[in-house]
Amino acid sequence: MNGWKRIPGRLCCLALLVATGCQSPGWNTQRFAPAYETPLDIEAPVLGPSTTDSTQRGEYSTARPGLLDPQPAAPTWKKTVPAIRGPIELGPSTTAPPAPATAPGVSSTPEPRANPVPTPGPAAKLDSIAGPELPQFVNPPVSEPEFTLALPSSVLENEPIAVRIDVVNPGSRMRGPLRLTLTRPDAIHNLTPGGDTIVVDALKPRERRSFALSLAATATGEHDLEFRLLDGEKELAWKKVHLSCAPPKLQVTLLSPESKPAGQRAEFTLSLRNTSSEPVGQIAAVLDYDRTLIPVEASEGARQKTGQLTWEIPVLHPGEGLFLQVEFDCPHATRAACVTADVSAQGTSGVRRTACLEVERARGTLQVVLFDLNDLARVGQEVTAVVKVSHLGLQPARRLVGELDIPEGLELVEYVVYRGDEAVPLPSQVEAGVLRFEPVDELKADQTLEFRVVLRAARSGNYALKARVSDELRTEPVVAGEPLTVTP
Repeated sequence: MNGWKRIPGRLCCLALLVATGCQSPGWNTQRFAPAYETPLDIEAPVLGPSTTDSTQRGEYSTARPGLLDPQPAAPTWKKTVPAIRGPIELGPSTTAPPAPATAPGVSSTPEPRANPVPTPGPAAKLDSIAGPELPQFVNPPVSEPEFTLALPSSVLENEPIAVRIDVVNPGSRMRGPLRLTLTRPDAIHNLTPGGDTIVVDALKPRERRSFALSLAATATGEHDLEFRLLDGEKELAWKKVHLSCAPPKLQVTLLSPESKPAGQRAEFTLSLRNTSSEPVGQIAAVLDYDRTLIPVEASEGARQKTGQLTWEIPVLHPGEGLFLQVEFDCPHATRAACVTADVSAQGTSGVRRTACLEVERARGTLQVVLFDLNDLARVGQEVTAVVKVSHLGLQPARRLVGELDIPEGLELVEYVVYRGDEAVPLPSQVEAGVLRFEPVDELKADQTLEFRVVLRAARSGNYALKARVSDELRTEPVVAGEPLTVTP
């Protein structure tokens, strides 16, 4: 075909579209309402899509080009930029633009955000924009570690007091190490290893840690305890606790001599007394003793098991007391031969008492034993204490001096000194509660010397008798002891 030129297929399709007048919806112009109060138009070339996206906040437009027209200008993009909320500093010669007009019935005051986000750093400087000023952001206060206490307000004398302490870190950062200190009066004893200071290692955020203390009140009355939580030298928390200490319903005491020579007997005395105003019943007393001790005699009602003696007491009336005694043989030397008493009763917590004695080997040629001829004594009665000295050497002992401590509450009545079976007149003197005899010139081998001292019980209580014997060859005396109980 003359005069015709072959036109590529793509140009034919384009020409057909132009001839039929079809338009792509992308060539239309569509406006979107601004989303914020103060618009800012920024002109920028658009290399975006050929269709209108209804989700975009803004507009773009171009003139519809013809097929043979020159290349149209690049489209322009008009985008609405939200107003910046926050303090705006205006220049010295710039004023804030007037607020935009609003439709009738529509408020121009923007609603504040539920959670305003502060802009860090210095305030932005824009000459043409101003927004409402938001309140200044303030950091929340830092939560300090704290602690709680759990302990009784009323306690009994000499009974354990359980104290629980919970330390908590309510903050959002690691704290520690911390120190928890206890300030207590002398009448309150701390039975916990480690003393009155607890070291709290690092606490994680919102971590809780528990500690326990064991205390005991040794005197009745009112007592105050103070607890402090410290971070270095800074005091984080402080609490004060008031304790009221009353006498126990059942007073328990276990007495024993301090030492005995091997081969001699030792007497242990368990004292029970109802100190309350009500009867105490169903009392059970259990004595556990070391295997180095052999029980020989015991108070009536004792039941014996291996390593144990048991008594059951139906009732003790107010003010009533009871004494349980056991005599043990001490055949072997040991540093500590112990007896433990566990006493329980209806309506009371259990009480434990322990007493120990040292069983000594015979050292040197002198052996000294102290005992009393009265198991128990009442006020006004007489008690006989016997100090027996045995000479085990081959040569005579010379210049023997005997002493006996007389506790306050006991009074000296008389004494007699025997050498063998013969009574020996021996002068003495009492000074500062000590009965001191004049020296005995000589004590032959295998001979004994016995001091019998009669005492009157002036007051009730538990007493410790102690005797000392020395000779001219000894730099330190031989010591013997024995407990003595006087009831009202």
